[in-house]
Amino acid sequence: MKRSMRFLTAAVLAVAFAASLAAAEYVKNGDFESGNVAPWRLSKPNAEVTLAIVPDSGSPCGGSGALGITLPGVKRVDVTQRVKIGPGTYKLTAYMDTTRCTKQGGYIMLYLSGTVDGKWHNFGTVATPGTRKGVGWRKTEWQKYEKIVTVPEGGVIKSVNISFISLTGTVMLDDISVQECAPDAQATAQDEKKK
Repeated sequence: MKRSMRFLTAAVLAVAFAASLAAAEYVKNGDFESGNVAPWRLSKPNAEVTLAIVPDSGSPCGGSGALGITLPGVKRVDVTQRVKIGPGTYKLTAYMDTTRCTKQGGYIMLYLSGTVDGKWHNFGTVATPGTRKGVGWRKTEWQKYEKIVTVPEGGVIKSVNISFISLTGTVMLDDISVQECAPDAQATAQDEKKK
């Protein structure tokens, strides 16, 4: 009986320890499985822009829904979610798909903004391929984008932002995430890019 109790206690402690190591997720409804788009919202109301949950059967993320943003081709539309994330090292990730865009041109930027010592700061940006000289525009199926960002002392991430620049049609996003990671993750990511 005592041996069984010891094994049970060890198992409970192991589960608790593993849970404590799990990375905290700072983005709410980043997988869009809740059935609605909240707390994501347009930075400025625009009757021509639609935010909705769309089927994501082709997404590598799994699940049944993704965020679909239907755009009329205006110069810029911003979608945002408010957060509060203090100093540390974090990984920003997202999956994006532009195959339902109906007109050439434009791109998407996903970035974290906030303040450092009270002054506005962009902590890091990832962007889809857009119209580049000598390359031209192309649609992209589901692709994963990621960025390691560091928030210094005195810094606070206040929002997760998605900017749609000169896009027409429907853009899909899924599994938007901000998670804490090891301080050396940025150096590791840079080393991987060099290979």
